[in-house]
Amino acid sequence: SGPAGGPSTQHRAGGMAVSWRSWLANEGVKHLCLLIWLSLNALLFCKTFLLYNQGPEYHYLHQMLGLGLCLSRASAAVLNLNCSLILLPMCRTLLAFLRGSQKVPSRRTRRLLDKSRAFHITCGVTICIFSVPDLVNKMDDNLAFGPLESTQ
Repeated sequence: SGPAGGPSTQHRAGGMAVSWRSWLANEGVKHLCLLIWLSLNALLFCKTFLLYNQGPEYHYLHQMLGLGLCLSRASAAVLNLNCSLILLPMCRTLLAFLRGSQKVPSRRTRRLLDKSRAFHITCGVTICIFSVPDLVNKMDDNLAFGPLESTQ
């Protein structure tokens, strides 16, 4: 251990920079895609929630069902997106075509395609998470309006 600013301190700082660059090269793109995916889901949820909460065409429906309508419809929009894309990363023929074609020249992009299982898992976790508010709100609606439907 050298004095402050000596060789051992500089060596550790240089090692941190190398490991940071290494992580960024190997895992950075995956985490960036994950961040974009989560942002897309959050944007879709907020947009749908606001549509059902403030949209004039849903005013009376919102008055009848309350906030549950907004939460249920926003959760359903996120579920629809994720359910439509969950199997895409598992399509081996499509992945093999993209890997072998000249349309994917970047080694980083090919490496990201090899990690498509992580996207599949992310979609699955998102489906599990957003199923809960959708199910709870549908059960609440059923309890609130079920007796009204049975009397008619």
